[in-house]
Amino acid sequence: MKWENQLAALGTLLQDRMELTFEDVSPRAASILLTLLSRGALPISRTAEIVGISQPTATRLVDGLQNRGLVRREPRAGRVVIVSLTTAGRETAGRFQRARANVARQLAKPLATRERELLAGFVDKILYAAAAGRTAARTTCRYCDHGVCQGDGCPINRRAGEIERLAVVAGSSEE
Repeated sequence: MKWENQLAALGTLLQDRMELTFEDVSPRAASILLTLLSRGALPISRTAEIVGISQPTATRLVDGLQNRGLVRREPRAGRVVIVSLTTAGRETAGRFQRARANVARQLAKPLATRERELLAGFVDKILYAAAAGRTAARTTCRYCDHGVCQGDGCPINRRAGEIERLAVVAGSSEE
């Protein structure tokens, strides 16, 4: 039971320290900024899906971010509302992304190089096993710097792709 308690405490420590890096922006609002930074302009509904919140909640968060000059609503294309980062929003999201990486770097500082490599392998294995599909992958990676572990370099993306391929194979065998 000790290692389970320690792993949970590590998760809490990571979350608390990461949330401090978001300055006075809520974690969900920071998720919106980081999602837009990595993916570009998106419909609010798609942003809500990735962040793992309801569309009304996303709309309220976008309103707050827009009032702060961090996002803007693009001209409407029918009923779809597209949201994008302003220059200040890109700068803020970039700062959050760098601070997030620094939190992980500082927490891993006591580890020797080989221990960090082992930790990376263990984390890769845990993330791979926990990935439940593409939607869950997007939500889990909402804070991620998508330029760091692209494609098969991301264990969550790798597993989501395998789940999709298995679904296609299962669908074709049912016909």
